[in-house]
Formats: sequence, structure tokens, C-alpha cells
Amino acid sequence: MKTLIVLSFLMFLPFLGASQKTSKDSQAKRAMFFYWGYNRSAYTNSKISFFGPGYDFSLAGVQATDRPSPEFKTYVNPSTLTVPQFNARIGFNFKKKWALSFGYDHMKYVMVHGPTYLLSGKINPGIDLATN
Repeated sequence: MKTLIVLSFLMFLPFLGASQKTSKDSQAKRAMFFYWGYNRSAYTNSKISFFGPGYDFSLAGVQATDRPSPEFKTYVNPSTLTVPQFNARIGFNFKKKWALSFGYDHMKYVMVHGPTYLLSGKINPGIDLATN
């Protein structure tokens, strides 16, 4: 019941101030902005290259997915806000319709296990495959 009340409140929250007139232009000069949001991602087949001392190889046709958090509480708990995939941006409009912004996009690329991938390149004998 508590969850239903919270979800209902969050659903109607944007409409609470809908009848109030605001005079602030979001693209006005000297205006700051910030946003935070969650995302989903889709990936096409990839070619991933690995290189280092004793190895230089590529995997072709790699399939991948994103990894959204399965539990809703992960998204609303302040201590786990950065666990799911998210986007954050802060910016400053220094002229009308001109802004400087800094953002961070936290994405998750997870290889699909099961398909056979083509490995090409070399791995020298003596490389510890378990820890490298």
C-alpha cells in the first residue's frame, strides 16, 4: 500500500504546478540547468580488440546487451542511485540558446554468453589465461 501511495504521488507530481504561470525562460542568458535520468541501450554486433604484453587478438561478431537493474528500489534509494545506467548533465546558458554543458553517461555493455565468437590474432605461449 505504501508503494502504491508513493507511485501515485510521483505520477501526479508534474501536474501539481501545471496551472501556475512561470516567467523563467529555460534558454535565457545566465541560466543554469541540471538533469539526471536513467537509460536503456541497444548494441549492434561489435568487434573487440585486446592487446598487451604477449597477446594481440580480436573477437568479431560479439553480441551485447545493457544491464538495467531489475528492482525498482535500486532507482529510488539514494545510496544506490549510481548503480543502474544513468545520464547526468550540468550546464550554463551563457547566451540565449547557447550553453556550455558537462555530462556523464554511465552505460553497461555486457557480452551475451552462449554464441561462438571468431577469435583472430595471437596469444603467446606462457600467458596466464586465467588472470590476464
